[in-house]
Amino acid sequence: AKELSESLTKHLSESETFRIDHYLAKTLVLNLLTLRFANRELGHLFHGHHIANVRITFKEAIGVQGRAGYFDGYGIIRDIMQNHLMQVLTLVAMEAPASLGAEDVRDEKVKVLKQIRPIDPKECVIGQYDGYQDDPDIKKLNAQKGYASRCPTFAVAVMYLDNERWSGVPFIMKAGKAMEVQQTIVRLQFKKAPSGSLFGDQPQNELVIRIQPNEAIYYKILAKLPGLTQRAKDVQQTVLDLDLKKRFELRRTPEAYEKLIHDVIQGESHNFVRRDELEEAWRIFDPLLESLEVKEARTPERYAFGSRGPLKADALIDSMGFRRYTVTGVPGFAEDDFD
Repeated sequence: AKELSESLTKHLSESETFRIDHYLAKTLVLNLLTLRFANRELGHLFHGHHIANVRITFKEAIGVQGRAGYFDGYGIIRDIMQNHLMQVLTLVAMEAPASLGAEDVRDEKVKVLKQIRPIDPKECVIGQYDGYQDDPDIKKLNAQKGYASRCPTFAVAVMYLDNERWSGVPFIMKAGKAMEVQQTIVRLQFKKAPSGSLFGDQPQNELVIRIQPNEAIYYKILAKLPGLTQRAKDVQQTVLDLDLKKRFELRRTPEAYEKLIHDVIQGESHNFVRRDELEEAWRIFDPLLESLEVKEARTPERYAFGSRGPLKADALIDSMGFRRYTVTGVPGFAEDDFD
């Protein structure tokens, strides 16, 4: 990354360089700053005082059809986590910028990256879906290398920020191909109420940002059940739901690349990756990749095509304090999302 940036500086200044990460132009990613800093009372909840864990999850239901030759040389960590999901993490975790100017926003994102500890390889699980080795392109690559591909098509990694706001809060990043659904979700799970609290043992509240598909923001909260015979303690989890397309009567939202091309024409660099952002993201992931690929030469865990991923991944996530709760049974509600 440094070598490429150095070569670019011979021909272009930083202000003339637009490094595209199309996730930065997705509607709900663009909404993260607004959600946090235009709604001050909501923004205060983005703090370790309230948050038990943060999950950033990317799932694709398809495998590597047509891209196997490219993908096998990179893997899911380089393809998705180091760039797309890391950019989402910075927007979730950053402090309020001095202004909405491009450089002020990117300054705060870089601060977040600088505060992320190196990832402990013990807090990373990688997987490869059943059938990956049967792809014709992978068979050719295996024959050339002389051994079966160890390319991960799935990974979970846990990160921590060493700052006052997020101290001790695990950021659980998950990405995978050949999963049971196709979606990208940010889930902030709030701390559980004490065991002797007023309403007893209840599910933890969650703020969920569904980036794709069907963009929505919803807040999973507790509400009293209606009815003559219901008692004061009879509560159930429900949602406050903002469906952007319904609320703003949008027929369509711009595709991410449409937005980015428009921004390039306008000379607006807000939604592009600055050189120091790129290099800091690689600083975080390079040691992990070195450990997985060279020092350990780790073999990925196998998982079934169309599943949630390896069982070891769920075990790691659970060990970080994340808790899954059953849905309320209300059809079509956003809480039916699982990551």
